[in-house]
Amino acid sequence: MIIQIRLTPDVESGLATLARMKGLPLDEYIRRLFESLAIQKVPEPSDTTPTQRAKKIRHWAEQFPYRRWTSLRDDAISRESIYDRAGNE
Repeated sequence: MIIQIRLTPDVESGLATLARMKGLPLDEYIRRLFESLAIQKVPEPSDTTPTQRAKKIRHWAEQFPYRRWTSLRDDAISRESIYDRAGNE
């Protein structure tokens, strides 16, 4: 297949520089760029609902060996507590 593409002089110059760095003619370099894009795996759309994805994330998080079983007190994570600790260090 033959495709014609109009490039701005700046883009052409940049691509030519990259091609020289690879030791390739410009047309070969661009062909390889397109081939590498075509080979990349395209992600398939997800069939899961947001609720199902959230359930999977919760399940994933539960697999960690360290989990905090009790919630932190509100005063332990308050703005004042955080700034007070930062100032005392």
